[in-house]
Amino acid sequence: QLVRSMASGKTGRLEIPQRIKPGSELVRVWNEQTHRVTVLAKGFAYQGEIFTSLSEIANRITGTRWNGPKFFGLRTTGKEAAKTVEAQKTVKGARRGRK
Repeated sequence: QLVRSMASGKTGRLEIPQRIKPGSELVRVWNEQTHRVTVLAKGFAYQGEIFTSLSEIANRITGTRWNGPKFFGLRTTGKEAAKTVEAQKTVKGARRGRK
């Protein structure tokens, strides 16, 4: 995929799909309710139904359009990733007695 993207001259961001193993369970709390999604070989199971995408499930839960992987915490933006790294540094420093 990377070679094809480079050969075509596109300069856009290349996203490598994240692989989640079948049988994994994704959990999200939304409006004080816990929602559990089971990853299948071809799709996702939620409340007894099979869905082809996490976005469909996120839409069902929230009633609005969401990026499914982002809704379930599988994808973060650059700013969110930087905040997470900074928070981890702060926690590690606090454990060592630093401020």
